[in-house]
Amino acid sequence: MGKVRKVRPVRREVVAAAPTKKRALPNVPRPLAAPPEREEGGRVARESAGAVVRRATQADAFARIVDPWRKQGFGYRAFLVGASGTGKTWFSRALIDYTIASGAAEWAFVYDHKDPKPGFDGLQRRDVADFLTRPPEATDPSVVVFHEDAPGEPDEVSDLAMSLGIPALVDVDECFPDLVSDGGQKFRNGATCPSAMLLRTGRSRCVSGIFGTQMPQEIPTAIMDLCESTVVFRLQARGLNYMARDERIPPHAVSVVRGLKVGEFIIISEGAWDGVVYGPT
Repeated sequence: MGKVRKVRPVRREVVAAAPTKKRALPNVPRPLAAPPEREEGGRVARESAGAVVRRATQADAFARIVDPWRKQGFGYRAFLVGASGTGKTWFSRALIDYTIASGAAEWAFVYDHKDPKPGFDGLQRRDVADFLTRPPEATDPSVVVFHEDAPGEPDEVSDLAMSLGIPALVDVDECFPDLVSDGGQKFRNGATCPSAMLLRTGRSRCVSGIFGTQMPQEIPTAIMDLCESTVVFRLQARGLNYMARDERIPPHAVSVVRGLKVGEFIIISEGAWDGVVYGPT
């Protein structure tokens, strides 16, 4: 058996003495060439709407989401929203790669319970208990993917990341329904559950979070309130109307969101859109 990497709750003074493993930061992360499926058709509807729009790459988006907080020694929080098949999971994979390569996280823990097949590459474990029972070896990747019929709950993954005392990242690929109460718009395990506490206090503990959904009208509003970056892909009418009505998408960005192609998105920070549409190239 190979050398085992120790992953357990650790003291701050121990962590301070341990060097953070960094990989060479690529100019363009590997998954950025194009999503697996692309739509045919014209350009984004922004031209017909008369909006003044600038274009940028996904690599630019990663730097915008991660780097300001990494340079201050903080974690970041990003909310990804879009209809099925618009590129959210593909974007998450590349953002995870960037986060680890930049040194913003030593470990990434992905709660991947959306599809029958895993959507992420990495060390596969059934749940957190399985991960702790079978700790990673020295040669294993730093991305751990929890994907089985019953991978536990997102709160277990958040609790693990918050307990380690090291820079870490949690990705809940789809918040609905596993993170949501039966009535919707509230956390299933209450306002002080580990995922809610990650959103509230994780930044100062160097624990970042990526929270994704196809159904923004169903998830806890605290997720949208506490994430510094809202990454918006094309949305179905109900979700888009909800976010526009709740002033989470500015009025001048609504027509742009309707016309986004697969892999294209905008970033909203503090309720404002800067007029940039990001894409694969």
